[in-house]
Amino acid sequence: MSEHTTNDIDRFSPAKVVSENCDLIINNKSTPRPNLDDFSDTFPQSEIHRDQKTVIEIKKMFEDKYRHKSPEELEKLFHSKKRSEALEVIIADQIELNDWFGGNSLFSRTTDYDDYINHTDAVVEFDIGDHPDKLALAIDSTSHTDLVFIEDKINRNVSKILNNSLQIKYFKSQIDGYQGPIKDVIPVVIGLEAGNTNDLIDNFAALIKVQKKINDPTISSDSKTTARAVLASLRERIVSNPAQIIFLREIQVQLEMYQKIIKKENNPDIFVKPSDITPLQNIISDILEQKKPIEQSTDTLLLKKDAVYNMINYVCKKEIS
Repeated sequence: MSEHTTNDIDRFSPAKVVSENCDLIINNKSTPRPNLDDFSDTFPQSEIHRDQKTVIEIKKMFEDKYRHKSPEELEKLFHSKKRSEALEVIIADQIELNDWFGGNSLFSRTTDYDDYINHTDAVVEFDIGDHPDKLALAIDSTSHTDLVFIEDKINRNVSKILNNSLQIKYFKSQIDGYQGPIKDVIPVVIGLEAGNTNDLIDNFAALIKVQKKINDPTISSDSKTTARAVLASLRERIVSNPAQIIFLREIQVQLEMYQKIIKKENNPDIFVKPSDITPLQNIISDILEQKKPIEQSTDTLLLKKDAVYNMINYVCKKEIS
């Protein structure tokens, strides 16, 4: 990395504030990715070492790729990476605490291996009683607004389904404790453009700051009373944040696309069947029905102008046209 870092950005610039807020969120709310060594009871140590070596080689490849970029380009990439990680942390937190993906959803970060190799940031499981199959989504989050970039992500997911290459290798279920590989997990891309991601990050960081103030023993009781009122307002803003509707709608349109593509292919050798996707569609539809008041809000209507949201919709409709 170049010696030029975010410290070179003007102290009061919006980019600097967002960068600091990303750090606050990542440092205070982030849970580490699972370590491959945690799976020593599931895989031979030699296989784990081989996969660890693969991750190191891929990281080095990225470092070599970026080595000749300008300080400005490196700074932009560094900031984008932090923003994406902060977004992932917020999504995880809100799925767990405020049911952004419904009351039966559980969020698990993937290992570095599955992040780099299988392009999956996290897995969201749905705990639907005695359903015979694992109902889960492989989540890839982004704030990139480059159409080719998003199209490549969605096309890669379509290829995974058609080529029977859907797998998370290192996975631990929060529902039944299963540890090991899972196959045929439906992949989806979710995200918001940078500006809307920044707004979400700023709101979430404000909530952390107020919570810290309340927990500070040096703060007066009057100040804490005021802070608690602010905290309640911020929590409500996060609980009803329209970003959750955007993510659910992005998932919905991709599941619909997969259904139509699989039916059109009419290939019995494809492992994933329309009947495998239908339960996930029903879950997402039910969640959206419960969240109708949020979706009908002015904030949600405004957020539906988001570039990432509209690009995902565009690419999915293009795929099935």
